[in-house]
Amino acid sequence: MKNGSGGQESATGWKGRLRDLRKRGVEEVLLGVFDGLSGLETAFKRVFPKADVQRCIVHKMRNKQSAVRVKHREDVMTDLKAIYHSSTRDQAYEQFEAFKERWEKTYPKVASSWEEELPLLLTFYTYPATLHRSIPTTNMIECFMSKLKGRTKKATSFPTEQAAEK
Repeated sequence: MKNGSGGQESATGWKGRLRDLRKRGVEEVLLGVFDGLSGLETAFKRVFPKADVQRCIVHKMRNKQSAVRVKHREDVMTDLKAIYHSSTRDQAYEQFEAFKERWEKTYPKVASSWEEELPLLLTFYTYPATLHRSIPTTNMIECFMSKLKGRTKKATSFPTEQAAEK
């Protein structure tokens, strides 16, 4: 959805798509997992105001990795993983404080960026522990969509509903 100014996605465009989902029968959404795409979270919250928002941790880590010197990269990434691999939200905040204490002077922008978005990065802790490994990232969705696109691209049509499901 382009807004005509430099190819950026617009909140208005996303809002229209999300409203279309409502019209087609989606009544309630509990959680939206986003990679920080411009305008999408805002539009999502307008259309589904009761839903929670989770920021994709994998995208966040990839985006900030380039801001870390190669010699520190493995240690910084390990310390960041300790945050979202914690058993509880409280432990995650403790791990973030340890990360901040260790790396804030060297990488202040990385630390402040994580601090600003920490509530959105840790939304998954409000859900059952059995879901904690699958909620905080959009990777499963992206993988599924890629495979779906790859399999349906070759087919011009499906003779039956079962053929489409297969």
